[in-house]
Amino acid sequence: MSTNASPQSAQQDSKAQDVPKAQVPQGRRMGRVVTSALTALIIIALALALLLLRPPSALSDQGRVADIGSRQVSQLNLTDYCPARMSLADTTGFGEAKPDEGNIASASRYAAFGPVYASYARTVGSDDELKLNDADPSDDDQVQTASSPAGEGGSIQSTRLLKAVQGAGAASSMVSWATSGDLRGVQAASCLPTGFERSFLLPASQKGWSQQLVVYNPSTKAASVNLEAYGTSARGPLALNTRGVVTVKAGGDSVYDLAAAAPGQDALFVRLTGTDAPVAATVRLSAMSGTDALGSDFATDIGQESRQAVLPGVEGGDQPQLLLMSQGKAHIKASWVLSTGSTQAKEADLPGGRVAAIDMGQAPEGAVGLSLDADAPVLSAAKLTRQGQDGQSDFAMLAPASARKVSAIALPDQAVGSLALVNVSGRESSATLVGLDGAGKRTGSRSLNLNPGQGTIVSMADLGHGTALARLEDSNATLAWSARVGVDAVSQAGVTGLAVVGAQALEPQTLRVRAQQDRTLVR
Repeated sequence: MSTNASPQSAQQDSKAQDVPKAQVPQGRRMGRVVTSALTALIIIALALALLLLRPPSALSDQGRVADIGSRQVSQLNLTDYCPARMSLADTTGFGEAKPDEGNIASASRYAAFGPVYASYARTVGSDDELKLNDADPSDDDQVQTASSPAGEGGSIQSTRLLKAVQGAGAASSMVSWATSGDLRGVQAASCLPTGFERSFLLPASQKGWSQQLVVYNPSTKAASVNLEAYGTSARGPLALNTRGVVTVKAGGDSVYDLAAAAPGQDALFVRLTGTDAPVAATVRLSAMSGTDALGSDFATDIGQESRQAVLPGVEGGDQPQLLLMSQGKAHIKASWVLSTGSTQAKEADLPGGRVAAIDMGQAPEGAVGLSLDADAPVLSAAKLTRQGQDGQSDFAMLAPASARKVSAIALPDQAVGSLALVNVSGRESSATLVGLDGAGKRTGSRSLNLNPGQGTIVSMADLGHGTALARLEDSNATLAWSARVGVDAVSQAGVTGLAVVGAQALEPQTLRVRAQQDRTLVR
């Protein structure tokens, strides 16, 4: 067989090799380019979405219920500041007339209620502690008490609770008095908790008035407190004559002269704010006209602004001056709270941005307190004045009171008290007032049933012989109350004495904290 190809076949192969390759159409090529570009853009968009967007919680694993934690946090350590006895801002004076504190005396009563591990009192700057004791640990009242003179320095009560329950807490007070000198009369104040903001409404800062702001810092570092003041002369904050910052050393107190910082006002509103540490604050007030003593007392925090307020502690014959402050315009109605109900006394329009001082005239017989209704939030307080003999008078500062389920008042042995209670709710009250002596032993009790808006006065002596402490058990929180304080030695000397102590809540603060694992959060 021959292996050579025929000429015809070779010619055909040569022709086949000479045929050109097929050409790709131009439209198809452009389509492939566009498809590739779109694919790249989609990939980039998906990558950015994965990085920046949080997936819906329904698509993520939330973990098991066991990953959820809920814990109630309670305040078990309580710190209260008890003011020093009343004192004059200047005891040196000039000329022949020398300021004279007279025979000023003082006493403090400390009390701790409920399941208390321990409670101690000490003077500011001292390490010597006075331990509170329960005279009968087997009884159901669970009250620890102690008493001491109130000296020229303030004191601290430190209380450690075993658990935070209703009825647990501290209620203490300081009372000072004099029958001679420039401080004739009675002055009193409850021991004060600490906080980052405190507000005061004060009487005149004119000639003859002394206003000493005392700030206590319980922390272990120095603290600065900013001060803002409003007066009656113009709207807006006052330009203070002195620096509007109070610096308080760690574990100490500091005094700031408000009358010098903002003189010439018929009334003052002062707000303290701080961020370094919570502080306690009070204002020592005293007034003179020539050689006549016009009274002295302590002003304490007035709380938050509200459309309604009740100020228990008024009695027939008092001459109240209502002190009001609102940021904007407000219309207020002030009423007397009586043992038979309430009756409207005055109406007024507040301009806003400055303090208003309204003289209420003489309180009628049967008066128990003042109530206030406003169409906008306002801050309120009152100065009660009572005239004595030979030009002498005394005054007391009154702050709004709130209804609590359990609250208490403690007074020193030398003081006598009348309890003013007002039903601030819209329902009939059903509460029990319990009396205890200075050792914490029960002296008696009294049931209270008051109609809405009705008030009553109960002498502490009516709760039993030797009653020094009163505890109000009010499960529906219907009654707001305070104690008018007197001293027998002052009244027996023919000197007018007037002071009011507010009730202290026996309700430790609690907070519920919830923690839940969230796997949708990426660090």
